[in-house]
Amino acid sequence: MSFSRAWNKCAAKFPVLTLSVTNGVLAGSGNILAQSIMIYRDQDNKLGNNVSKEFNYVEVMRFFAYGFMFAPISFKWVKYLDKRFPFKSVSASMGGKLPSTANSLLKQKKDAAFWSTVGKRVAYDQILFAPAAVALFIVSMGFLESKPVDKVKEDLKTSYLKNMVAGYLMWPAVQTITFSVIPLLYRVPFIGAANLIWNCTLSLLRADDVTLEII
Repeated sequence: MSFSRAWNKCAAKFPVLTLSVTNGVLAGSGNILAQSIMIYRDQDNKLGNNVSKEFNYVEVMRFFAYGFMFAPISFKWVKYLDKRFPFKSVSASMGGKLPSTANSLLKQKKDAAFWSTVGKRVAYDQILFAPAAVALFIVSMGFLESKPVDKVKEDLKTSYLKNMVAGYLMWPAVQTITFSVIPLLYRVPFIGAANLIWNCTLSLLRADDVTLEII
């Protein structure tokens, strides 16, 4: 059995658990990639002892835990957007059901109404969900690191804007693809793959903050 078939079988039987484990693995993988890049970069630039060159396995587990925890929230949000802004022609032809197969979305006519719906989904996602998601990430990682509340608040104040700017450079384009091309059934693994890059970016941003604090 191929990996994709095995994943789909698990997702059909245990959707939330499968999604959580998948997102956790991808989040942890993003942090592994980020740490590897930093170690190589620090050694190449000969930064001395300002930044630890040792691989932090605990940090990887923190990212896995966050990805595992956040997955059900993200999944519910994506499903909500599909219900809030349905593609009318496909939805009507399916008796009001959400299009969940590749064939149904591919048959959707890409007219002005279609792109208007996609735009509304992306706008809702980036205006309402993204700011809350970034704040949740910073706060969650702070508590996972056992930081005091005052330090978490400080991290939120100093890191929030930088994380938001980084997110807006990537996620509007990703979510436009998500809502216009990727069927509902396959959006979770697609977003998870994009999250691999995003979590790597977040890891590097957080590491830069730590570097500034140490210096």
